[in-house]
Order: sequence, then structure tokens, then C-alpha cells
Amino acid sequence: MNTRKSSVELLRILGCFFVIMAHIPLTVGETAGQISSRLVFSSIMADNVPLFLLAAGFFMFRGVSDNELWPKYTGKIKKTLINVYIPAVIIVFLTCLFMPWLGGSASFVQCFKGINLSRFGDLKAFLLTFNAKGESGHLWY
Repeated sequence: MNTRKSSVELLRILGCFFVIMAHIPLTVGETAGQISSRLVFSSIMADNVPLFLLAAGFFMFRGVSDNELWPKYTGKIKKTLINVYIPAVIIVFLTCLFMPWLGGSASFVQCFKGINLSRFGDLKAFLLTFNAKGESGHLWY
């Protein structure tokens, strides 16, 4: 039986709330006072993703014996590769391929003519660092 600890659940809820709050713009215009308040707010919210992942991961291997730990861990790695990493690589590849069309600088057909490999720098960065940069934006799982 997998029981939840309410304190860890509260931490997970706060982490989720902080992630949402980090993506909400607080100001319409920017003055020196507003930029300073945004800096303070961003400093408080800086730990939102690690906090959320820590709380969510707390329950991942709870109640698993030492003998079952490695098979369960490798199963989760395989599941993550299939369900998250491979689709993310496909999304980043398609974004790199169609970015001229999405940006309005080329037609859909022109995306396939004379493919410039420099457009795929984001894909290389993602494959090597698991971090989508540049035109691909950032991916949230």
C-alpha cells in the first residue's frame, strides 16, 4: 500500500504553484522599481523546478526492496526514453526544420530545399545537453 505524506504533498503543490507563478508576467511596463521587485520575486521562485521534482521523486521508489530497485530503475529509464526523450528529439528536429516557415521567412516547401545544417544547432545542443535552446524554446515535461 502506497501511502502519501501530506507534508511532501504540500511541498509538491507549492513547487507546482511556484512553477506557474514563475511564468506569469507581473508588470505591464518596466521601471527601475518594477525590475527590482521582479528580481526579488525571481530569486524566491528560482528553486521552483528542483523543489517540484524533489517532492515528486520522493514517492518514486517508496516501498521498493533493494532487490527490486535496479530492475524498477532501469524500467523507468526505458520508459522515460520512449515516452519523453524520443518525442522531444522529434519535436526539436521538426522545429529546427520548419522554423523558417513558422517565422514567416520561407514557404513550407522551401524548408526542404537546400537544408542548411546550421539550423540544426538546437538539435545538437539538445542531444548533447538535454536542453533545447534558441528557436526551439524550452521544453517542459
